[in-house]
Amino acid sequence: MTTAPASRNPARSPWRPAEEPRGRGRSAAGPCAGARLAPPRTSHVPARDRRLTGDLPDRGEALARLLAAFADSQAGRGSVVVISGGPGSGRSTVLAALLERAGGTGATVLTACGSAAAVGPPGDALRQLSRDATRAAALARAGKDATGRPVVAGLAEAPPLPALVEALGARIRALAAAAPVVVAVDDVHRADEASLRGLSLLVSRLATDRVLLVATVLDGAVTEPSRAGWHTDLLRHPRYRQVWLPGLSPAGVATVLTRRLGPAAAAAAPGWWAFSAGNPTLLRALLDDARAAPSPTGAPEANGAAVGPEPGPRYVEAVARLVHAAGGEALAVARAVAVLGASGASAGLAHQVLADRAGAGADRREAALGALARAGLMDRDGFRHPAVRAAVLADIPASARRELHRRAAEVRYLAGASADEIAVHLVAAGWAGERWCLDVLRRAIESALRADDVAGALAALDLADVTTTASREADADDQRAEFTLLRLRVACRDDGAEVIDRLDPLLRALLAGRLGGAHAVTLARLLMWFGREADAERALAELERRRDRLDPRSALGLELIHDYLPVNHPRLAVASGSARMTRRTAAGVADGQTAAAVDALRLALRGEADDETVRSAQQVLQATLLDDQSVGSVEWAVLALAYAGQLELAVSWADRYLAEATRRGSRAWQALMAGVRAEIAVHQGDIRAAGENARLALTVVPAWSWGVGIGRPLSALLMAAAASGAPLDDADVPAVPEAMFRSRFGPQFLRGRASLHAARGRLPAALDDLMTAGRLLVEWNIDQPGFVPWRVDAAHVLVRLGRVDEARALAEQHLARTHGGRLRGIGLRALAATLEPPRRLPVLLAAVDLLGAHSDRLELAGALADLSEAYLVADRSARARAVARRAMLLAGELGAEPLRSRLAGAYDWEDGSVPPRSGPEAGRGPETTPDLTPPRDPGATPSTRAGLAALSPAEHRVATLAASGRTNREIAASLFVTVGTVEQHLTRVYRKLGVRGRADLRARASA
Repeated sequence: MTTAPASRNPARSPWRPAEEPRGRGRSAAGPCAGARLAPPRTSHVPARDRRLTGDLPDRGEALARLLAAFADSQAGRGSVVVISGGPGSGRSTVLAALLERAGGTGATVLTACGSAAAVGPPGDALRQLSRDATRAAALARAGKDATGRPVVAGLAEAPPLPALVEALGARIRALAAAAPVVVAVDDVHRADEASLRGLSLLVSRLATDRVLLVATVLDGAVTEPSRAGWHTDLLRHPRYRQVWLPGLSPAGVATVLTRRLGPAAAAAAPGWWAFSAGNPTLLRALLDDARAAPSPTGAPEANGAAVGPEPGPRYVEAVARLVHAAGGEALAVARAVAVLGASGASAGLAHQVLADRAGAGADRREAALGALARAGLMDRDGFRHPAVRAAVLADIPASARRELHRRAAEVRYLAGASADEIAVHLVAAGWAGERWCLDVLRRAIESALRADDVAGALAALDLADVTTTASREADADDQRAEFTLLRLRVACRDDGAEVIDRLDPLLRALLAGRLGGAHAVTLARLLMWFGREADAERALAELERRRDRLDPRSALGLELIHDYLPVNHPRLAVASGSARMTRRTAAGVADGQTAAAVDALRLALRGEADDETVRSAQQVLQATLLDDQSVGSVEWAVLALAYAGQLELAVSWADRYLAEATRRGSRAWQALMAGVRAEIAVHQGDIRAAGENARLALTVVPAWSWGVGIGRPLSALLMAAAASGAPLDDADVPAVPEAMFRSRFGPQFLRGRASLHAARGRLPAALDDLMTAGRLLVEWNIDQPGFVPWRVDAAHVLVRLGRVDEARALAEQHLARTHGGRLRGIGLRALAATLEPPRRLPVLLAAVDLLGAHSDRLELAGALADLSEAYLVADRSARARAVARRAMLLAGELGAEPLRSRLAGAYDWEDGSVPPRSGPEAGRGPETTPDLTPPRDPGATPSTRAGLAALSPAEHRVATLAASGRTNREIAASLFVTVGTVEQHLTRVYRKLGVRGRADLRARASA
C-alpha cells in the first residue's frame, strides 16, 4: 500500500509560526481550511523560522522527547504528547521540527489548528483532521502523489460528534496500517469544547495503533472546568508525555546571536537575554530591528565588542502579538497594568480597574498575569522594560484607553493615592466629572508647581477649564476664578503673557462677590504690580468690606498687603490708609516667613534695622524654599540685608537663589533675582556685575511683565552705563509705566537716570531727578541712604554746578543719617569735595579707609582719584602719583573708563604704568576746542615750544578749554573735577607759560 504523504497548506503553515498574529483576521473555517497534501520529505518549517530551528537552541531535549514518542508510535505503541509554553515560546516551531522529521520517514501527517474565530457546527478541529484523513486515504487509493489534482470533498453534512469521532478514528487506523500517523493539533487551547471532547475520545480509541497525537497549548489558557477535562483524559493515556518549553537560557541566546551576528556578539548575550527574557519571538524581533537599523545596533563593532539591543518597530509589534496571543483576559490585564503605570506592579489595582468586566474573576486575572510573566513581558515589579509598556499602550484604542484611565483614576482615588497620581489619569482620560476631581486637580497643580512641572500644571489646568466652563454647579464661577488664578501663578513663572488679559474678568468676579478671599488678595497684589492703582484700591476696598467674613488665612493675607504697601507702593498705602506697620500673628509657617520678610524690609528702608533685623532676614532665607508663593519673601529678605549694610551676605543669598531659579527654568524668578543682584552690585560699586545682571533681568522676560518693578533693573543698567562710559541706545531703555514713579522703584529709577545725565554733562536734569527722588523718599518715610543715597549724588552734581554750600549741606545731612561703614565713606567723599584744599586731605583719607574696608570699589576708586588731586594741590606730587596709579588700576579693573581716562591724562606716566583702556572714553562734549599743542612749524620759537611742553596733560586740557572761552565751572563739569582743581591747574599754567590770564591764553592759541 502506498504511504500517504503528509498534508500541508502551501500558503501558510497549519501550525502557524509563533510570530504570526493569533486570534485576529482568521477565515471562518479556521486557519487550516483548504489545506492540500504536501509532497513527502519536504520541510514543514517556513524559511523564516529555520534560523531558530536549525540547531534549536535549548530545544534539543524537547525534540528528543518528541522523537522518542514518535519512535514508540512507529513500533505500534500509540503515544500522546502535549507541548506547552508561554506566548512566543516556540511551541509551533518545535512542532514544525517534529513534523519535518516524521514526514521525512514517510509518516502520514494530519494537522489541525484551534481557532477562537471558527464558525459553523461544533468540532471544527476534528473536521480539519477528517478532511486531511479523507484526502490522504483518497490519494493512497488512487495512487496519486501529493501533487495530484483529485480532491475528496469534505463531509456533506455535519454528523453528530460520536459519529464524527468514530469515522475519523477508523480512517486514522486505516492509514496507520500502512504507515505511522502523526496527528498534530496546534493551539488546542483555542479549539471549541466539542473538538476537545472529540480528541479525548479519539485518543482512547488509538492507544494501540501506530499513531502519535501531538498538541500545543498555551500555559494557563484553559482554566474553565468544562474545557479542562480533555487534558485529564489525556493524562490517563499510558504513554502520555508533556514537553514544557521555557525561555531560552543566556547560553541559548548567545547561540542565536552568534549565528545571526557573528562570534563577537555572544559577549552581549546577557543584555539581550535580560531584554527578551529568552522569549524566542521577542529575541527574533530585536534581531530584526538590529538588522533593519542603518547601523545595526547588535552588530559587532570594529573592536570586536557588541552593543545591546535597541527596541524598534518590530519589537513593538511582537509585544502586541504576544499580548494578544496570551488571551483576552491577559490582554485586558496588560492594558490595565500599562495604564496604571508605575503603580501597575500591584495586581490588586489591575483587578480593581477591571472589576466591572463581565465574567472576569480574580483567579482568571491571576492566571493572565502568570501568562504575561511566562511570555517574558512582566515580572513581579511590572513590565520588564518601559518599551513593553509603551508597546501595550500604543495598541490600546483611544476610547478604551480613556475609559481605562477613568477607571484607574477612580480606583486610585478610592485607594487614597496622591493627587499627582490621580491627576495623571484624569488628564489622560479627559474627564473630571465628579466633584472630587476638581479638588484633586487643584492639589495636583499646586504639587506640580512645587516640582517645577509647568507642563503638568498646564495640562491639569486645561482639563479644569473645560470642566468648570461646562459645569452647571452653583459654585462654577468660583471654581473657574480659582483655576484662573492658578493659571496666572503658572504664567508668572514665565513671562506673564496671560496675566494682563485675565485681570479684568477676575476683578469683575471679585466685585460681584464671586472670588474667594485668598484669591482676591492675590488679585490685589497683581493689580498693584502692573500699576493698576485705581483697580487695586477697588479690590482692597472690597476686601475691607468683607473683612469680618474672611477666613483666617485670607484675613492675614489682607493684613500682609497693608504691611506690604508702605514698602513697595507707598503712594497707594497713603491713599488706602495702610501707612502703618504692625506685626501680625501668622496663620501658618509660610505666612510667618512673609510677615517677617516684610518687617525686615520695612525696618531697613526706614533706617531702623538692627542686628535682630538681620537675624530675622537670614532666618527667612534659611527656612524658605523658592516657589511662586515664596519668591517675594526671598526678594524682600535679601534686600533687607543689603539696605541694612550686609552686602556680602546679600550677595551670597542672591547668587544662591539666582542659580536655583536658573536651574529650575523659571524665567520670571530668574529675572527677579537678577534684578536684585544688579541692585546689590550697584551698592558694591561692581559696575560690570550690575550691568550684566540688569541686562539679564531685562532680557529673560519682556519689559512689560516687570510692571512697576522695572525701575530696579533699569536703574542698575543706567548707573553701570554712566560709570563705564558704555554707549546706551534708546532701545536698551524701555518705556516705564507712569505708576512706577508712585512706587518704591520710582526713586531708584530717578537715581539711575540722574547718573547718566550727570555723566553726559546734563547737570540740571540730573539734579532735578535726584531732588525729586529725595522728596518722594522723605514723603514716603523710606529715606534710607542704604536704599537710595540721593543726597550724596546730588552733592556731587551741585559741586560741579558751583553750588558748593548747598552741596555741603546735603553731604552733612547724609552723614547725620549714617553711623559708619560704606555709607559714611561715600558721605565723607562728597563732603570733601565741598571743602577748601587744606581741609580735604584728612576727610578723604578717612573716606578711603572706610570704603576700602567695606567694598564699594567704584566709590573707592573715585575717592582715591580725589585724594591724588588733593596731594597734588598740597605739592606732594610723588604721593599724588602713587595714589593716582592705585586709583587708575582699580578703575581699569572695574571697567570705569571715564575715571581711568581722567587719571591717565592727569600725569606724565613716563614709566608706562598706565593700564590699557577697558572701554570707550566718555564725558567729552562734541564742541571743538582750540589746539594748544606746541607748534611744529619753523616759525615757532624754542621758548614757546618749551613752555607748552612743560604742561602736564591735565594742565594742557584745562588750558585748552579755558582758551576756548569756557568758565571754570564749565571746565570742571566737562572734566569731572571740582572748580578748585580747575583754578589750581590754571594757576600753574599761567606760571609755566608766563601769561597773566585767559586773554593771553587765547592769544597764545591763535599764535
